[in-house]
Amino acid sequence: MIGDMCDPLFMSKIFAGMRVVYHICPNMSPDEQQMAENAIKAGVSAGLEQFVYHSVLHPQAEAMPHHWQKNAS
Repeated sequence: MIGDMCDPLFMSKIFAGMRVVYHICPNMSPDEQQMAENAIKAGVSAGLEQFVYHSVLHPQAEAMPHHWQKNAS
């Protein structure tokens, strides 16, 4: 499916009927936190057995804002 990961309704549609999800956000997206929150909420609603969130290595690296944001969240 093609759609907007920032749209909670779209995320609910794509998770329907799934058992396992491996979530990886588009690299350095400014909407990464919203996308992850939508994915997690859709996963809970869908009753997933497993949800894997692909993060980054060294989230404590302040010089890399997209890494640091993961550490701060």
